[in-house]
Amino acid sequence: MACNTVLELREIKKTYLKDSLLHKQKIEVLKGANLTLQQGRTLALIGPSGCGKTTLLKIILGLEKQDSGVIKLFGKDTLQTPKKELRKAMSKIGVIFQDPYSALDPRQTIEQILSEPFIINKRPYTKQTLIHALKEVSLSEFDLKKYPHQFSGGQRQRINIARALILKPELIIADEPTSALDVSVQAQIVNLLTRMQKKYNFALLFISHNLALCKYLCQNIVSVKQGILTEKSGDEL
Repeated sequence: MACNTVLELREIKKTYLKDSLLHKQKIEVLKGANLTLQQGRTLALIGPSGCGKTTLLKIILGLEKQDSGVIKLFGKDTLQTPKKELRKAMSKIGVIFQDPYSALDPRQTIEQILSEPFIINKRPYTKQTLIHALKEVSLSEFDLKKYPHQFSGGQRQRINIARALILKPELIIADEPTSALDVSVQAQIVNLLTRMQKKYNFALLFISHNLALCKYLCQNIVSVKQGILTEKSGDEL
C-alpha cells in the first residue's frame, strides 16, 4: 500500500439483528464495502438515509466493529494494531459533525472546547494556539470566552472546523457538515474546508446526500445504496 494512503477499507461487512414478533431478522447494512482515500484528496460518500453511510462512519471511528473485512488507517490494520498505537492513529483524524450546536458542549467556553483535544491527547498548547485556530476560521480571539449559544449556526460550524483541525490531522471526516445550515452559509463552509485542505493537505471524507455539493467539492464520488459502495463519476450519478 502506498505510503500516502490514509484510509483503506476492504470488504467491510456489517449485519444487525432486528427483533420482530416471531423471530430475529438479519439486516445487512454493509455488503462488502471497499474504498481508498489518499493524502490531500477528497472523496464523497453519497446516499440516502438508511443506506449505510452512518454505520460505515462509526466503524471507521472505532465506535462499532465490522463483522468482517479490514480497515487500515495510515497503513495500520485497526483490528491488529495495539491499542496505544491505534489511539495515536485516531488522533490524526478530525471529525466535523452534522449539527453544529449539539456537537458543542453548551456548558463549555470556546476556549475549553478548543483546548480539549490537546488535553485528551496529552499535548502541550498555548492560548495563542487557540487564538490562531479561531482566526483561521474567521473568528476572533474575543470569542474564546463566549459560549456556543452566543453564535450563529454558521459560526458554530466554524468552531467545529477549528476544533477538528487544531491538532493538524491527516484525515478530516465531515458528516453532512452543511445540511443543518442556511443555503447562504453552506457555500461559506464548503469554501472554508477547501481553503484549509489546500493549506494543510489533509484527506477529506465528505459524507452527504447533496450531489451538487459533492460534484463541486470532491475529486471522487462513492455512491452508497443498500449497503453497497460503487465509485462513480459525477456524470454517472
